[in-house]
Amino acid sequence: MNPDFVALLTHEILGHPSEADRVLGKEMAWAGGAWWSGKLNEKIGSDILNVFDDPTIKGTLGWYQYDDEGNKASRTNLVENGILSNHMQSRETAEIFHTKPTANMRATSYRYMPLIRMACTCIDKGDWKPEEMISEVKNGYLISNMKIPSIDMKRYNWSISCQFAQKIENGQVTDLLRDVIVLGTAPDFFKSIDACGNDFTIRPITNCGKGDPMQSMVMGNGGPSIRASATVRSV
Repeated sequence: MNPDFVALLTHEILGHPSEADRVLGKEMAWAGGAWWSGKLNEKIGSDILNVFDDPTIKGTLGWYQYDDEGNKASRTNLVENGILSNHMQSRETAEIFHTKPTANMRATSYRYMPLIRMACTCIDKGDWKPEEMISEVKNGYLISNMKIPSIDMKRYNWSISCQFAQKIENGQVTDLLRDVIVLGTAPDFFKSIDACGNDFTIRPITNCGKGDPMQSMVMGNGGPSIRASATVRSV
């Protein structure tokens, strides 16, 4: 999966379920919950899966110095070596989880109540070159560029269409495919990740909606190329 596709995947199945209000079930009616509720400090992915949210990365749409509760922006490690280590926290949810707020409370404008929102949520880079990752695949697909997601309420079952895919046969990229959907379950997919590239990239997300009344927010999402197992269908 290339970094553009990984950006949307990170947004949908890592970023949203990391929002503590969803973990607590307070967003179930409008935006869903989180399948890993109650699983802090448990293994939810492979050893090389590291995920963070960082509003201090300048030049991204998620950059800011303080959130709307006055918390100073800093990096939050959400998944460390496959272990779920934290959620994005408000002052209120931080008390419930016995931790510190993570500077993720943001509102579209002064007219709205702040909500827990992603700033710049990413899968961290590894040390693989993308071509090295491909060279070891005997039978698979190179998935490129985000399109449309379809995710269940708890971010457990997911499917995301891509702009195009290419067949990989014996380490070589071959046939071009169109109208491709990639799908899986979050825990199985996370545990299958066996390579993260050194081509880390952050993409802009301009219209993430949450709350009632609905608030649209800008943010960054990203990551490197990753190699993992999922179901690929051409429709």
